[in-house]
Amino acid sequence: MKRNSEISSLKDGIDAWMKALRIEKKFDSSKIIAEWENIVGKLIADRTRKIYIKDKKLHLKVDSAPLKKELQFSKEKIKQLIWDYTQNDQIVQDIVIL
Repeated sequence: MKRNSEISSLKDGIDAWMKALRIEKKFDSSKIIAEWENIVGKLIADRTRKIYIKDKKLHLKVDSAPLKKELQFSKEKIKQLIWDYTQNDQIVQDIVIL
């Protein structure tokens, strides 16, 4: 790897490193899972029993039937919240509620 003599920010360096290792999508996926409560709020996060991302689909398992129905109607809003939080609209393309 050739050394770059230009000065760059630490963030740019870390982003370039993650891109070179091809781990940026995995990092963003784990960020969504870790920050789920901050993205959707405490009420939804407390009722979420399982969350994972596979093939650009966010899979959620909730323990409340009314909440499950409400989330079905709010899929687009949840995707927008995730996109706004991560600044990336390529991680989650669909939401599956179990």
